[in-house]
Amino acid sequence: MLLTAYTPLGTTAIRLYADASEVTFINDLEGTWWHGTTADFASSFGFFGTTSPYSMALLIAGLPSDASLTYDYAVAGLARARTGDVAITYDPPSYPPKHVTIVRGAQKLEIETLESATTTASVAKPEAPNGYHCCVAPRL
Repeated sequence: MLLTAYTPLGTTAIRLYADASEVTFINDLEGTWWHGTTADFASSFGFFGTTSPYSMALLIAGLPSDASLTYDYAVAGLARARTGDVAITYDPPSYPPKHVTIVRGAQKLEIETLESATTTASVAKPEAPNGYHCCVAPRL
Protein backbone atom coordinates (compact mmCIF):
# COMPACT_ATOMS: atom_id res chain seq x y z
CA MET A 1 0.00 0.00 0.00
CA LEU A 2 1.23 3.47 -0.83
CA LEU A 3 -0.52 6.53 0.54
CA THR A 4 0.60 9.89 -0.82
CA ALA A 5 -0.65 13.09 0.81
CA TYR A 6 -0.42 16.37 -1.03
CA THR A 7 -0.34 19.98 0.15
CA PRO A 8 -3.04 22.42 -1.02
CA LEU A 9 -0.52 23.58 -3.65
CA GLY A 10 -0.28 20.06 -5.11
CA THR A 11 3.22 19.26 -3.85
CA THR A 12 3.93 15.98 -2.04
CA ALA A 13 3.66 16.28 1.74
CA ILE A 14 4.21 12.67 2.86
CA ARG A 15 4.48 9.17 1.45
CA LEU A 16 3.55 6.17 3.58
CA TYR A 17 4.41 2.73 2.20
CA ALA A 18 3.42 -0.42 4.06
CA ASP A 19 3.37 -4.11 3.37
CA ALA A 20 2.60 -6.98 5.72
CA SER A 21 5.63 -6.39 7.94
CA GLU A 22 7.38 -3.09 7.18
CA VAL A 23 6.67 0.62 6.84
CA THR A 24 8.56 3.41 5.09
CA PHE A 25 7.50 6.97 5.95
CA ILE A 26 8.91 9.85 3.88
CA ASN A 27 8.18 13.38 5.08
CA ASP A 28 8.76 15.55 2.02
CA LEU A 29 7.82 18.72 3.91
CA GLU A 30 10.66 18.32 6.40
CA GLY A 31 13.10 16.29 4.27
CA THR A 32 13.16 13.28 6.60
CA TRP A 33 12.47 9.57 6.33
CA TRP A 34 12.01 6.53 8.56
CA HIS A 35 11.83 2.76 8.04
CA GLY A 36 10.77 0.04 10.47
CA THR A 37 8.28 -2.70 11.28
CA THR A 38 4.54 -2.13 11.39
CA ALA A 39 4.71 -2.55 15.18
CA ASP A 40 7.46 0.09 15.42
CA PHE A 41 5.34 2.44 13.30
CA ALA A 42 2.26 1.94 15.49
CA SER A 43 4.24 2.63 18.66
CA SER A 44 6.14 5.67 17.32
CA PHE A 45 3.43 7.32 15.22
CA GLY A 46 0.69 6.42 17.66
CA PHE A 47 -2.06 8.40 15.96
CA PHE A 48 -3.68 5.34 14.39
CA GLY A 49 -3.67 3.47 17.72
CA THR A 50 -3.03 -0.23 17.23
CA THR A 51 -4.50 -0.24 13.72
CA SER A 52 -1.98 -1.31 11.09
CA PRO A 53 -1.12 1.13 8.29
CA TYR A 54 -2.67 -1.29 5.80
CA SER A 55 -5.97 -1.43 7.73
CA MET A 56 -6.00 2.35 8.13
CA ALA A 57 -5.44 2.77 4.39
CA LEU A 58 -8.52 0.64 3.72
CA LEU A 59 -10.51 2.73 6.21
CA ILE A 60 -9.34 5.98 4.60
CA ALA A 61 -10.50 4.56 1.26
CA GLY A 62 -13.92 3.88 2.82
CA LEU A 63 -13.59 0.11 3.05
CA PRO A 64 -14.00 -2.06 6.17
CA SER A 65 -10.62 -3.42 7.15
CA ASP A 66 -10.84 -5.63 10.17
CA ALA A 67 -13.63 -7.54 11.90
CA SER A 68 -12.42 -6.28 15.30
CA LEU A 69 -13.49 -2.69 14.49
CA THR A 70 -16.96 -1.30 15.15
CA TYR A 71 -18.77 0.04 12.08
CA ASP A 72 -21.86 2.17 11.43
CA TYR A 73 -23.19 1.89 7.89
CA ALA A 74 -25.43 4.11 5.77
CA VAL A 75 -27.16 3.20 2.52
CA ALA A 76 -24.30 4.51 0.33
CA GLY A 77 -21.30 3.41 2.43
CA LEU A 78 -19.56 3.63 5.80
CA ALA A 79 -20.71 6.36 8.16
CA ARG A 80 -18.31 5.67 11.02
CA ALA A 81 -15.64 3.24 12.20
CA ARG A 82 -14.08 2.94 15.64
CA THR A 83 -11.04 1.08 16.89
CA GLY A 84 -10.06 1.65 20.50
CA ASP A 85 -9.81 5.42 21.01
CA VAL A 86 -9.59 6.18 17.27
CA ALA A 87 -12.77 7.33 15.50
CA ILE A 88 -13.09 7.61 11.73
CA THR A 89 -16.09 9.44 10.23
CA TYR A 90 -17.19 9.82 6.62
CA ASP A 91 -19.02 12.90 5.36
CA PRO A 92 -21.16 12.14 3.54
CA PRO A 93 -21.32 8.42 4.24
CA SER A 94 -20.61 7.21 0.71
CA TYR A 95 -18.17 5.16 -1.28
CA PRO A 96 -15.69 6.37 -2.22
CA PRO A 97 -15.64 8.85 0.65
CA LYS A 98 -15.24 12.54 -0.09
CA HIS A 99 -14.25 13.72 3.40
CA VAL A 100 -12.71 11.50 6.09
CA THR A 101 -12.01 12.68 9.62
CA ILE A 102 -9.80 10.65 11.97
CA VAL A 103 -9.81 11.66 15.64
CA ARG A 104 -7.73 10.30 18.50
CA GLY A 105 -7.95 12.30 21.70
CA ALA A 106 -7.17 15.94 20.96
CA GLN A 107 -5.53 15.09 17.61
CA LYS A 108 -7.53 15.37 14.40
CA LEU A 109 -6.67 14.55 10.80
CA GLU A 110 -8.99 15.64 8.00
CA ILE A 111 -8.65 14.08 4.55
CA GLU A 112 -10.33 15.42 1.45
CA THR A 113 -10.35 12.87 -1.38
CA LEU A 114 -10.16 14.49 -4.79
CA GLU A 115 -9.36 11.32 -6.73
CA SER A 116 -8.85 7.66 -5.94
CA ALA A 117 -7.79 4.68 -7.99
CA THR A 118 -7.26 0.99 -7.44
CA THR A 119 -4.99 -1.40 -9.25
CA THR A 120 -3.83 -4.97 -9.08
CA ALA A 121 -0.33 -3.86 -10.06
CA SER A 122 2.43 -4.18 -7.53
CA VAL A 123 3.29 -1.00 -5.63
CA ALA A 124 6.96 -0.07 -5.49
CA LYS A 125 8.48 0.99 -2.20
CA PRO A 126 9.53 4.66 -2.52
CA GLU A 127 13.13 5.65 -1.95
CA ALA A 128 14.01 8.72 0.10
CA PRO A 129 15.66 11.40 -2.01
CA ASN A 130 19.35 12.15 -1.44
CA GLY A 131 19.82 14.70 1.30
CA TYR A 132 16.81 13.63 3.39
CA HIS A 133 17.67 12.96 7.05
CA CYS A 134 17.31 9.34 8.09
CA CYS A 135 15.61 7.71 11.00
CA VAL A 136 13.30 10.55 12.05
CA ALA A 137 10.23 8.92 13.64
CA PRO A 138 6.91 9.73 11.96
CA ARG A 139 4.60 12.18 13.68
CA LEU A 140 1.38 13.95 12.86
